[in-house]
Amino acid sequence: MVAYLDFKSRVLNNGYDHDGGAFGWQCWDGFAEWCVTNGIPIINTDPINHSGYAKDLWELRKTNGMLTYFDDVETMEGGDVAIFKEVAGVTPSSHVAIFDSDIDGTYGWFLGQNQGSTITHPNGGSAFNLVMLPYSATYPTAFRVKKGAKMQVKNVNGDIYSNLITSSRPEIFGSWGERDMKSIKYIVIHGTLGLSV
Repeated sequence: MVAYLDFKSRVLNNGYDHDGGAFGWQCWDGFAEWCVTNGIPIINTDPINHSGYAKDLWELRKTNGMLTYFDDVETMEGGDVAIFKEVAGVTPSSHVAIFDSDIDGTYGWFLGQNQGSTITHPNGGSAFNLVMLPYSATYPTAFRVKKGAKMQVKNVNGDIYSNLITSSRPEIFGSWGERDMKSIKYIVIHGTLGLSV
């Protein structure tokens, strides 16, 4: 799992739109950024057969893939994904955010998008920020990225690749436009074999 504090320092006051939708920086897009950062396929809500809101992540967890990549946990640690129910005045359309830290056993700090930041997207929503939210608004369990789980994809410089890539050099994955094929002399394919007992 990517270190939560590294993720927090990178995304705080920045916004991400993973679905390219008309609604800008929504809470689900923030969750999607956490998935991509950890090499986890983005898990969607279900607007056809369910609500289409963040609560689908928890309510459909047994069939939508959440439990393939996350463990259900009752006590949250920094980096755990919390899903909030529809609670008037708090999270009226449900919400998803990443747990940061406890405040007093009743409230916690949560990192997420579309939770009141003054940095907004023209189409709606707002950038990552930290807000205080009550635990009473969350579902009974949160989600923690599985340790040692085999992920299907890997994020390299913001691009998604197969998890067959075990390491990368940023200069190799750069985007320099088209190259003249005549200038290429060699192609090196390197592999290493590891044995496990």
